[in-house]
Amino acid sequence: MIGRAAAVALGSILLATACVHVPNEAPELSREIGARMLALRSAHLAKGRAYMDSKRVEVHRFIVEQWVPTFTRTALESPAVKAEIGKATTTEQQVELFTGLGLRIQKQIDAKRTEMMRPIGELERELVSSIQNAHEEAAAANAALTALLAAHAGTTEKQEQLLQKFKLDEKLASSLTKAERVVGLMTAGKDAMEQNRGLIDEILSSLRN
Repeated sequence: MIGRAAAVALGSILLATACVHVPNEAPELSREIGARMLALRSAHLAKGRAYMDSKRVEVHRFIVEQWVPTFTRTALESPAVKAEIGKATTTEQQVELFTGLGLRIQKQIDAKRTEMMRPIGELERELVSSIQNAHEEAAAANAALTALLAAHAGTTEKQEQLLQKFKLDEKLASSLTKAERVVGLMTAGKDAMEQNRGLIDEILSSLRN
């Protein structure tokens, strides 16, 4: 189904082409533009996913640099752990103690990673959905225009004007900018995610609108 923006744009073009001679080459050129749009869709999706993967790497690095030392230090400074370390006099006891301690710290790291990766996953889902919806709307309008050109055997210039109305590159750039901002807010400091949670949620909500 063609969206409202596509319907308005297509309607104006239909009025214009009604009074203009349509070259025989126009339908074929129109189909070529449709094929180009499919390739562009794949490129946009690949670009968006690659970008979000780079943000995951950035968050992972932040956790390793900021939270792993924090969790480790907190565990080792615990009076209970200090007491256990003092009691572990044999190698076997020490191995058992530090294995259990390592598992406890790893559980905290995993929980923090899940917490910080969740917004990125949501950003990626919204980004992919936005790209797919924009391309589907443009493709539907292009298919309708291709049929019109074939039936009347304007010009591709009118068709290019239609495709430009969807501003696909701008939509992609806007979503990536929001992703950059969310990751920046989460990694601004050890407690940045908690401090900026309201703003992060606000940005995530804006992607759905």
